[in-house]
Amino acid sequence: MKHCPECNVEYMDTATRCSDCDVELTLGPPIPEIPEEHPDPGVETVYTAEDPVLVARVESLLEEAGIEYFIKRPGGYITFPLLGFVVAAKDAPTARELLAHLDDALPDEPPEEEPGP
Repeated sequence: MKHCPECNVEYMDTATRCSDCDVELTLGPPIPEIPEEHPDPGVETVYTAEDPVLVARVESLLEEAGIEYFIKRPGGYITFPLLGFVVAAKDAPTARELLAHLDDALPDEPPEEEPGP
């Protein structure tokens, strides 16, 4: 078995060059990718949200504070998915402190409606 040292694509033993990268193939299986459950130690998820209004508020707070972020979107959702806000590890404590009050502002359950006459 061979693989491309540039793009890590696996090839049959009879192949000699990567068709995409045009480099000589290396013997052995492709290098395993880092599993999803082992995130980059240089980044941390600081908040998760699925409410579109709350997502916009988190984005606004992080942008106002000058904290760069990206949003991790899990696949397979039909409705609005749960989104994870990921920041550099060095910014994580500041971002968590900035966003901590958001959970306090949310009610645990929706208010009950008064019965009509």
